[in-house]
Amino acid sequence: MTWEGTAATACDVVPGTQLSFIVAGLWESRHKPKLGPLLGRIEQILADDEGVPRKQRHAAKRIFERLREEGYTGGYTQVEASVAEACAL
Repeated sequence: MTWEGTAATACDVVPGTQLSFIVAGLWESRHKPKLGPLLGRIEQILADDEGVPRKQRHAAKRIFERLREEGYTGGYTQVEASVAEACAL
C-alpha cells in the first residue's frame, strides 16, 4: 500500500505507523486495556481537585500511586499521558 493520498500523508504520520489505526480513525484514541476502565476515576480525582489550592492538587505521580493501591497494574507513562489529556480538556 502506498502512503500517498491516504490519511497518513494528511496527518504527517511517519511511514511505518500502523495504517489500520489511521484509517479507522483511532490514531488519537488507541485502546488502553489496563487503564481504560480507570479513566473515569482519573477524571473524578481531577474534578475533586478543582476547588483545592494549586499546591494541594494531585500530580500525575500521586494519581498513579492511588491507582496502584486500587489494583492498576499498568505503567506510569500511560497515567501521565491520560492526566495531561484530561487536564487539557
